Amino acid sequence: MLIHFGVHCSINFVKTKNRVHVSNGRTIKDGEGHWGLSINDITSIGNFAKYISCAVTYKQSALDLMMLYTQEHLAQYHKYVLGVHAEKIVKIEDIGE
Repeated sequence: MLIHFGVHCSINFVKTKNRVHVSNGRTIKDGEGHWGLSINDITSIGNFAKYISCAVTYKQSALDLMMLYTQEHLAQYHKYVLGVHAEKIVKIEDIGE
């Protein structure tokens, strides 16, 4: 879905070890894992910051800072990154003639 916003990314499931730790007097057990979103190019980071907002305030402020940086960077180097993205080919099938 993020490709519709011009965000080229990958989503991975990261497995965690089954550990138990104490935080603020509460015992917390780690889950089986978590999902991670990796955005790999600066144009996609700018598009993510432009079209998607975060509910958590410190994450939104970090996203706003990234938006300012990407605008500044793209204004300087935009001719080198215009329309560039990479995709991974998983399988090639013969579909006939």
